[in-house]
Amino acid sequence: MRIALLLSCCVIVLPCWAASRSSGAQEAALFPRQEINAKRTGLNAFANEPIFGSVRNQLREVRSTLRIKYVRVLFAWNDQVQPTPQSDPDFSFYDQIAGSLPLRTRALVVMTGLPSWMTDSSNWIESDPRKTFNKLWLEKVVTRYKRKRRIAAWEIWNEPDMSDNPDNVTLQLSDSPQNYLALLEGAAAAIERITPRKLIVSAATRSINQDYPNTLNYNVALKEGGLEELADVVGVHYYGKQYEKLLLGGISDYLNSLVKPIWITESGEQGNTEQLAYVEEVWTLLQQSVPKISRFYYYQFTESGTPAESYGLKSGNSSIAVTTSDLYQYLKNR
Repeated sequence: MRIALLLSCCVIVLPCWAASRSSGAQEAALFPRQEINAKRTGLNAFANEPIFGSVRNQLREVRSTLRIKYVRVLFAWNDQVQPTPQSDPDFSFYDQIAGSLPLRTRALVVMTGLPSWMTDSSNWIESDPRKTFNKLWLEKVVTRYKRKRRIAAWEIWNEPDMSDNPDNVTLQLSDSPQNYLALLEGAAAAIERITPRKLIVSAATRSINQDYPNTLNYNVALKEGGLEELADVVGVHYYGKQYEKLLLGGISDYLNSLVKPIWITESGEQGNTEQLAYVEEVWTLLQQSVPKISRFYYYQFTESGTPAESYGLKSGNSSIAVTTSDLYQYLKNR
């Protein structure tokens, strides 16, 4: 099942992210549930929907009410941020996020997205769209926020293997792990020069247990091409269950072959009464099967829509009252 995520705010409309996510709510619980380790738990918290409060108040709620230290935020490059190649980027929304991170918060910033003018190859630097992304967006982002101590890590792109994301087509990533490695290599060189103390996190593909074995094969090709020489942390997405792919299909073997730490940068469940059971079962099995997973980022803090359809710990919109999920209540009351 494909779910499109429209990331928007009152000033900037962020781009669609299509993520491969399959509900595990109707699958029988095959493995015992265990309480999650909150110290390893993070949240995707984009703070882009005013129905859930201001940017500052949403991030404060994550830190103070839920006592979550790690957040994953999105700094997307798009037409609203930079409508023409000649215009200066509008960082106003991202300045709000960077300036609103509470004390003792550690943010993972995802850099992804392209303005529409990037489809014109005449706008590319040295005829290379990946070099253009790094020069015109990534380097400007890391330079602007290099002194923000609460930004701890940079994630380079999101789900590069997704062929129906036009940005992946423009950057020539969806069918070429080698091109993603070229993007990462340029990004890593810039980050090591500008912000050497911040971690570099590789982009996760679509959920590694879905569209099997294509996503797994893309990941294996990244590793064989030198991924771990470029990134400090390997990003992975995991939705649904598909335990046979994890335990018998080679996914756990691949993940355990990695030397660098692994962060599950997206994982979650649809339905506000299904989330706690999902993480207590699936994250427990993932941790037992792959001990080097050191962090899980739940997807996501807020999401518009009905409670039964939302992945958000908080759901609602202008016509539906905001409600909180069982996982939200667990984190709040633990």
